[in-house]
Amino acid sequence: MGVVQVIIDRTTSMVIEGTYEFDRTDGGTLVAPSGSSFPGTPIAGEWFWRSDENKLYRRNDTNTTWDEVTGVGISEANHKALRQLIHFIDNGPAESFASGAYRETTGTAFPTAIIWYDKAGTGKKKIVSKDISWTGACPTTVIWKVYDSSEVLLATVTDTITYSGPFETSRLRTIV
Repeated sequence: MGVVQVIIDRTTSMVIEGTYEFDRTDGGTLVAPSGSSFPGTPIAGEWFWRSDENKLYRRNDTNTTWDEVTGVGISEANHKALRQLIHFIDNGPAESFASGAYRETTGTAFPTAIIWYDKAGTGKKKIVSKDISWTGACPTTVIWKVYDSSEVLLATVTDTITYSGPFETSRLRTIV
């Protein structure tokens, strides 16, 4: 099973899972039958575009119903929070943040936490934090957290890193 992104119209995008086929001669367009009524002899896992409803459907795995395919994934607000996180990687606040941000680092030569605040002193609020777990000289887990202006957690991104000797061989990213 794979995952494919299909643009339904110019304002909506969705992630859909299941069996799918591409027309490679047309730039990778998803091939699905369409019409104003469902086919009389559907196949389990089949896609169908209802042109009268402007909706995409998928025949369920037991071949008993047509299920509307709705958008899945992260909300617009969560997407914005994750997009904002990029403004911190790798060394602090940038675009759309006021100057005067303050950074604290804990740990020794191998930092275990780096936290950026909106200002120094009393009343400071977290903007972004980075927690690092080490195995020897190699960071094995890095957890980024981004906060709103009230210090409410917006998103968490966790990287789990594996090594072959001192060389990174893979990184698994989890977004919550």
